[in-house]
Amino acid sequence: AVVSTQSTGTARHCISSYVLSLFAVVMVVGELHVAEKTITVESVINKIGKSPTPLLGALWVWATTIGMVGCLSSYMGVFTGFVPSEGFQCLSNSTRCNDLLANARQHGKTESFYKTENICKSNLSHGEDFIWNTSRSSFLVDLDLYCSSSSLSLYHSVYYIGSLLGVSLGSLLYERVGRRRVAAVGAGLITTSTLCCTFSTSFTTLLVLRIVQGLGDQLGYMGAYIWLFEMTPIQYRPFYNSWMANLWVLGYPTLVCISYFIHNWRYIYVAVSLVQGFCQVPLLICPDSPRYLISIGRSREAASILQRWAGLAGSDINLEGVELTDGTVEEKEEAQKMKLSVLQQLVEFTKYPGMLVETAGICWGWMVTSLLFYGLVYGWDRFGDSLYVTYLYVALGELIANVSVLLVLKVIGRKAALVSFYTGASICFFLGIINIEFSAHWGLERVMSMLASFFTASSFCLLYLFTGEISPTTHRGMISSAACFFARVSAFFGPLLSAADLTRAQRLSLFGILAGSSVLTSLLLPETRGRAIPETAKDVGERRGEQQVLYRIRKMVSC
Repeated sequence: AVVSTQSTGTARHCISSYVLSLFAVVMVVGELHVAEKTITVESVINKIGKSPTPLLGALWVWATTIGMVGCLSSYMGVFTGFVPSEGFQCLSNSTRCNDLLANARQHGKTESFYKTENICKSNLSHGEDFIWNTSRSSFLVDLDLYCSSSSLSLYHSVYYIGSLLGVSLGSLLYERVGRRRVAAVGAGLITTSTLCCTFSTSFTTLLVLRIVQGLGDQLGYMGAYIWLFEMTPIQYRPFYNSWMANLWVLGYPTLVCISYFIHNWRYIYVAVSLVQGFCQVPLLICPDSPRYLISIGRSREAASILQRWAGLAGSDINLEGVELTDGTVEEKEEAQKMKLSVLQQLVEFTKYPGMLVETAGICWGWMVTSLLFYGLVYGWDRFGDSLYVTYLYVALGELIANVSVLLVLKVIGRKAALVSFYTGASICFFLGIINIEFSAHWGLERVMSMLASFFTASSFCLLYLFTGEISPTTHRGMISSAACFFARVSAFFGPLLSAADLTRAQRLSLFGILAGSSVLTSLLLPETRGRAIPETAKDVGERRGEQQVLYRIRKMVSC
């Protein structure tokens, strides 16, 4: 009886323990199920990013090559529309050219005779009076524009008129048609227009195609940048930003190599269009951003895309029966209304003035950085050297800048880094005013300009990341387009400013003052390191509230 009683007690204990264990398991499973019943896009993307496969990595790298297209488009005119610097020689049957040469020899001015300005002053005609001492062709020479000092600057500048059109269209289309689709159309435009330049027979045609190139570049690059940014895990975001910037830099040596081996300007356009076409293929075969799809209420399609990405990454994430959101459960109803009209988007700037302040600060930074960047890049021929060597120097400087941004961001964060870059650029510009020459091609102005170019390129690299992290998903396309609008406006004046009749002190003082003003506007921006991307304007308002001292004081008092 005792044994039976003990056995019964033991059995009851085992049964009760089993039931309790089973109940605990059910509760845990239930809790896990509830936890995974609704999940944010951010957490899914971050989980997928923990185990990338070579296939997914290769596809991602291929998609980011769109960053190189903008550099190729921006600076191809440097190598296709140059004025030869190797000098010229008079044709034997040209009496006028040979008489001028004999007169120059008589007065001991033979070396100064072989300059482009003498050709223009004497109204000498290429092919009739002289020929250039170069095997490379140029559309400025073929179209008899080598005496028009403003033609090349105009060719560079009208590119940014097209970019302004692209900004206007992009702000309307990115949130309504989709990032990837708009980017694919833009990439198609830039590739087609570059190829059509091969058959141009007039400068007017080249200018029109140049505007189309700017339009396509803006739509394609910014759309692709937002598209890829929204699918990049938070831990890789700074690396992605630097990677895209380095792919832009890769455009310099690519363009140098193409123009070094291909001497005919028409064939250079053909080669560049082939590279651009290769870079745009991922835009045609990959799906749109899940974040964007969620914002317009297409959560099932977003879940399907993320499931496919998870499969490519070898992740065991299962989104079947899981509801995707772009915020917390409490924000679900608001998230369903994230497809805002243009008027609603603008109204939210007044409702959340913090977002307006941040947008104004970031737009000013874009405008100043763009003016400084293009004002420097299009003015390097002022120091001599060959175009190949000069732009390889530019590529090396920007590469170092983009890599160093990663290190600086880890140490001091986004905001402090941006302030430091603008401060360094301003100091370099003012120091460059001092007239010290080291050699025929090198002086303090060139050294300080290269250092300022380093700081400016670093700012450019950081601004792309900062703009994406500051902007909420509902307004990211609009804010990015607004920032690029101001950048393109100032970029239009960059080439003109580099060719303007200004003294060294005037030009560098202007650059230094502008860089200094950006230091002040950067102080208005928040620190975004380690913070989740805001999904709505409300998130931006809450973020700014959390970083305000008065808010913290009120919170402490209320407690």
